[in-house]
Amino acid sequence: MKILVTGGAGYIGSHFLKELKKDGSHDVLVVDNLCNGFEENVIFGKLVQVDLREKEEIRKVVLDFKPDLVVHFAAFISVPESVEKPLLYYENNFVGSFNLIKSCVESDVKKFIFSSTAAVYGNVSGVVSEEHSLNPINPYGNSKKMVEELLHDVKISVPDFNYIILRYFNVAGNDPELEIGNRQKKAHNLIPIILNNVKSGKNSIDIFGNDWNTPDGTCIRDYIHVTDLVRAHVEVIGLLSDSYTFNVGYGVGNSVIKVVNAAEEVCDVKIERHFVGRRAGDPSIVISNNSKIISLTKWTPEFDDLNLIVKSAWDWINR
Repeated sequence: MKILVTGGAGYIGSHFLKELKKDGSHDVLVVDNLCNGFEENVIFGKLVQVDLREKEEIRKVVLDFKPDLVVHFAAFISVPESVEKPLLYYENNFVGSFNLIKSCVESDVKKFIFSSTAAVYGNVSGVVSEEHSLNPINPYGNSKKMVEELLHDVKISVPDFNYIILRYFNVAGNDPELEIGNRQKKAHNLIPIILNNVKSGKNSIDIFGNDWNTPDGTCIRDYIHVTDLVRAHVEVIGLLSDSYTFNVGYGVGNSVIKVVNAAEEVCDVKIERHFVGRRAGDPSIVISNNSKIISLTKWTPEFDDLNLIVKSAWDWINR
């Protein structure tokens, strides 16, 4: 199968390339502008440095390669940054996706997998299924929701165009074999921030609020190991004779305090907790109902353990 992967030089995209490499039978083209990606992450396939915002360039790439499947990871992902720079997020995440999807339709690409996010649900409380209403509370989540809506509308006008939307929850950890890992130029997520602090000798973490409506007062998230996440992408490829939307998480919530406790255990250090004000755009609790993807695919999580997730991230930092 000819597969075009956008954002394949990034954290999640590179782990997906590793799964494709195991099969070895695919012809893979990676599209990445390398603003947050790294050339050494592309361990399978050919890399073409293109920015999706350049519509003629991406149109030419898709037209020339003629993929059977496009897997779209490329996006900016920081909630706080999206609040500060909404125009940047709508341009990169929505306009870039629009250019890619338009190029796919024009090139008669029939299969598309989109990397979405639980941020489309907004300020939910508890476990959410795919049928939950979408009410994003920050530009990042809204930019992803807009792409989902675009895919829905394209499907109506082009019935044989099939897509799968995967709504990620909190992705963490690294390849257990340490062939690839999280090389982000700036850590945006809790686990790498904590571990980078410890690695640099700063055994402390700022926690945004301790007055949330949760058992310990800190936000609760559904953390999923990146390898389990990308394996879900491989599993859903066989469903692309139709269109689906799936949550991809473990269905288990862990608070910020629990994550800090796990990091203390894995790193064998005491981490000071500094409670500061809440961040704009943060929901209190986000946990996935993952029953749909489990029932329709053979996806079986292998790394569903918070300490294991943290350890794989710590091993990468200390590789």
